[in-house]
Amino acid sequence: MKDLPIFTTPSGTASLILREIPYKKTAYVLVRSVLPGGMGETLSECRAFCVQAGAERVLASADGPLGLPHDHDMLELSRPKSGLPAPEPPVPLVPVTRENVPDYQAVYNRLFTPIPGAATCHGAELARLLSSGGAFLAMRDGQPAGIGETDGSELRAVGVLPEYRGLGRRLTLTLLDKLEGPELFLRVSSANGRAMRLYERLGFQQRGVLSRWYLVTG
Repeated sequence: MKDLPIFTTPSGTASLILREIPYKKTAYVLVRSVLPGGMGETLSECRAFCVQAGAERVLASADGPLGLPHDHDMLELSRPKSGLPAPEPPVPLVPVTRENVPDYQAVYNRLFTPIPGAATCHGAELARLLSSGGAFLAMRDGQPAGIGETDGSELRAVGVLPEYRGLGRRLTLTLLDKLEGPELFLRVSSANGRAMRLYERLGFQQRGVLSRWYLVTG
């Protein structure tokens, strides 16, 4: 399902992110512009379209609070690379290739589909992973136990399957050790409490709020 970069209502405009509907039954609304007093009507029109497209949950973000139930924030965290603990020992990583990218996709989607704000891995995302050179499968006893992705100084993704829980800290440190530059960055959903606690224990601090998301009710 394709996103709509510009969705026009009588009272405003928004971008509708619809690509997650087939996978998470969730649509996202980025409010772009609204006439005075027109926020309610704009959100109602956007929600109606998203529901008609198959969404069961509609989340919206705008410049400023929306007066709706808060769902989650997308946060940017950072810390200096100096002083980072070493993984003991590093987790074996296998670069993602055409042969094993289905394993990466399966592990990623199992881990991240339930998390608000996390995109599922499919289509163009798979092609991007193959060309980036920064995506890895974490292996244990010859089996995929988790995934990770790095890009320059940013940790783009990290996760461990529940049956391998306890590997998360080592895998995160293994991936962070691959990052470049004096300052390390990552993005995380505030709804991902387990990840937030791990990053805080590793010395990451909140650098900023990238977006705030609210539940658009009927």
